[in-house]
Formats: sequence, C-alpha cells, structure tokens
Amino acid sequence: FRSMFSVVDPTDESNLGPTIASVAEVRWPEPGVVEGYGLVGGLSGTGSAICPTGVRAYLKNYILTQLSTETLDVAKLIDSKNTAVVQLVGLIPAVVSKGDSFDVRIRPVDGSDATSLRGGWLYEAELRSQGASQVKSRVLATVEGAVFVTLIGTTEPVPTDGYVIGGGVASYDYSGALRLRRTDYATASTI
Repeated sequence: FRSMFSVVDPTDESNLGPTIASVAEVRWPEPGVVEGYGLVGGLSGTGSAICPTGVRAYLKNYILTQLSTETLDVAKLIDSKNTAVVQLVGLIPAVVSKGDSFDVRIRPVDGSDATSLRGGWLYEAELRSQGASQVKSRVLATVEGAVFVTLIGTTEPVPTDGYVIGGGVASYDYSGALRLRRTDYATASTI
C-alpha cells in the first residue's frame, strides 16, 4: 500500500483505487440572507427624514468613505424629503461567484413617513449576513440601482415596497467543503 491515492492508468477503470468521494463528502453552502441599510435618492418630495440614530451614524460614515474629495452635507442629504433611508434584504445564491448578481428587496426603515420609492435610485450600499453588525462583519455583497415598484397584478400597490432587480453583486467566490467520513489526519493531508 504505497500511497492511498496513487497514480493509475486512467483507461483501466477496474483499478482506480480509493477516490476522494469514497472517503469524504462534498458540502455545498446554503443560500444566505443578506441585509443592510441604504439611501434612495431621486424622490420628488415622497421621501423621509426619519432615520434611527444608529443607522444614521452608520450611513453618514459610509457615505463619507465613498466620497474621494467632494464635500457634502450628509445630514442635509439624509434629512431631505427627496431621499429615504431604506432597509435592504436579499437572498445571495448558494453557488455564487464574485460579480454574480441577484435581486434585493427594499423598503423604508421602521417609522419612516416616506410615501413612495417609485422612480428612485438606490445609492451603493453594503450587504452583510442577516443579523450581523453593520460595521464589524464581512461585506458579502453590494447593491445599487433603479428602484422597481410592482404595480402590475396587485389590487393595492404598495409604493414604498420595491426591488433593485439584479442590483445585488456578490463580493466573493463560493467554496464547497470536504467533510471526511472518518477523522484521519493522513487522509486529510493527502487530499
């Protein structure tokens, strides 16, 4: 037994020896819910200045880091009735590669008095794992784009409930994992 995984003649199927599948199973990641906060602009007086204090602080810092040399009164931007602070939720696919896109649902933060997001534009925002800290956790995706509000096929359209279709963009490549059927350092090292 020279080596657990020795080189064999690929045309001789009767003597393949142990395969990785015989000692391990592949575990694929599950789709994951990602979330974040962002700012929708381009609203013609249908936005809201209401924003939770912690979210306001996060957005102010994030917006300032995105500007290279421009000076902008971020507080005035957030307080404008032409913008609305929104909560973002998306389902990042299980098998995703960096740059792949997905849809993201948006709606105003709790307590907002925004009346419509229709015709708005979501400025670039970060998405992290659901329930993770908006500052300390890894950015899994970003999102930006035109806000689409569904008006077709609904008896009562909700103008504050929208989507950024294909606007979410994955920031990483997926990876599967191998799980050994029996714990064995030598096998793990060989693989």
